[in-house]
Amino acid sequence: MEVLPENIKPILRNNVYGSSFYNDAYESLGNGQYRNIRTGKVGEVSDEQAKNVFTISVGLSLSVGSNVLVLELIQRLGLRFDSVVQGEKTEF
Repeated sequence: MEVLPENIKPILRNNVYGSSFYNDAYESLGNGQYRNIRTGKVGEVSDEQAKNVFTISVGLSLSVGSNVLVLELIQRLGLRFDSVVQGEKTEF
């Protein structure tokens, strides 16, 4: 299991198949608040729900940590996660 450096904020992936936000990237704003990076919408998700809805994307978290413009690209281009390959999520 990969571990993010302390200075890298985790970027999450919505993994609920069938949801209109499936494969969207999210960032945690704290206190149960999450922002959809693609749409900019903010919503509240309980800790229990978050465990079932989100997975951490280490690759995207590291990309954003080294260049915050990645977040702007996701929003402007409406990017989502593409697919799952061999149990690993491929990034956009």
